[in-house]
Amino acid sequence: MHTGTGGFWMLLGGPFMWLLWLLLGLLIFWLLKSLFSSSGGDRGRRRDSATPLEILQRRFARGEIDEQEFLRRRELLAKSDEQ
Repeated sequence: MHTGTGGFWMLLGGPFMWLLWLLLGLLIFWLLKSLFSSSGGDRGRRRDSATPLEILQRRFARGEIDEQEFLRRRELLAKSDEQ
């Protein structure tokens, strides 16, 4: 008598199919979430809304540039705003 392995695969087929559908659903959810969060999130706007003077002040505060360089660049920015 032939016992076969069909019963074994049918037992595993159910849980694996649920796992496959779950993973597919999670993938679709992640794709939609990343698509909509990148277009409407505040994170990107906050970084882009900094003025050149604010960026210069942050660089000075972090110690990336010295006081002389800060003052020189601030004057350049003031002159470019006047034009």
